[in-house]
Amino acid sequence: MGMVDTAKGELVFGSPGTMRWHYQTPEEYFIITDGDSVWIYRPDDNQVIRGRAIDYFGGRKGSDFFSNPDALSKDFTVTLAPKELQVENCYVLKLVPKREQADLTELYLFVSRSTFDIAKTLTFNTFGDKTTIRFQNYRFKQDLDPSLFVFEIPDGAEVLQLEGEEGLVQP
Repeated sequence: MGMVDTAKGELVFGSPGTMRWHYQTPEEYFIITDGDSVWIYRPDDNQVIRGRAIDYFGGRKGSDFFSNPDALSKDFTVTLAPKELQVENCYVLKLVPKREQADLTELYLFVSRSTFDIAKTLTFNTFGDKTTIRFQNYRFKQDLDPSLFVFEIPDGAEVLQLEGEEGLVQP
């Protein structure tokens, strides 16, 4: 539809499978996983969506391409991206899910030639929507508090279950 939205925030990965994504603009919200559960919290709406990480991330842990790149070949067919997507300062890989997923038809990883850090991702879904995420200000080997990856539901918050997860008990 030619619409462009821009969001900014901070992304933290802990031990494999744990992640805390804090979007700060245009609206504040969080996506937090301890590897088993996932919580999506929108403070302005006082709403929490909770569920199983495996269902939300489609079998991926959400951070596998950062924390366990070898596991990518289990879930994706990995090739070099087409010439038109190649850039001088990055290796560009094309990942196509081996299982059909509505939210992801193609994933491109832009890997820095000098540091091998992931500089950018580009994803497409079945509707042709394109999402670009740029990563910067990497910091490694930090002593992270495990509580960063567990979410306490605020009193009075509306709690919804991820689709298809009726009866899920909050840990």
